[in-house]
Amino acid sequence: MNEFMSEFISGVLLGLSLIVAIGAQNAFVIRQGVKKNYISYVISICILSDILLMSLGIFGVGNLIAINSSFLKIFTLLGIGFLLFYSFNCFRTAFSKKNNALTVTDDTDGHTVNDLAIKMPKKRVILLTLGVTYLNPHVYLDTLFLVGSIAANMNQQEKLVFLSGASFGSFLWFMLIGYGVRLILPIFQKPLTWKIFDITIGFLMIFIAVKLATDSSIWQ
Repeated sequence: MNEFMSEFISGVLLGLSLIVAIGAQNAFVIRQGVKKNYISYVISICILSDILLMSLGIFGVGNLIAINSSFLKIFTLLGIGFLLFYSFNCFRTAFSKKNNALTVTDDTDGHTVNDLAIKMPKKRVILLTLGVTYLNPHVYLDTLFLVGSIAANMNQQEKLVFLSGASFGSFLWFMLIGYGVRLILPIFQKPLTWKIFDITIGFLMIFIAVKLATDSSIWQ
């Protein structure tokens, strides 16, 4: 039970750490959440897409990697390297002088406007959500390659628990930024918030990399 709980928590932490860093998808979700513009559709697509892609990574790519011990070691090393590189970028962003505060009301000319009342039709919202989700190459690196390599050495039960944890982390995050963003928008607009987020994510990535590196069953 403790082992399964550990895998579940690892899945939650990994799921959160991969998606918390603000990007095109998160910015889009936050904007629609602020506007209350078909946000239930947006959140559902994001969560279901995460579950689908992570499932392919865990039970597809992960199984292929696990077939050959050499592949397992190579992809584990690549996964550790990716995690450390991801962590380095988080720390670099956190301590850079660039203002990382969230801006959700910039128009195409760079002027700040109050566009909360401007809403898109449902079809366009759905298409844009699919676009920012599936046309981002990083999502495939994260969900197929990284998640798959981490899960490669797990048995089927552990993979299911790990997937459940990662899916729960995705569910928590998108529900938070989709439905709760109006309540916490002032927090998101502070650079210090993103500095704390980036530092936290950086340490989480290091923690997962160390856990992978010290898993003796991989190097046997």
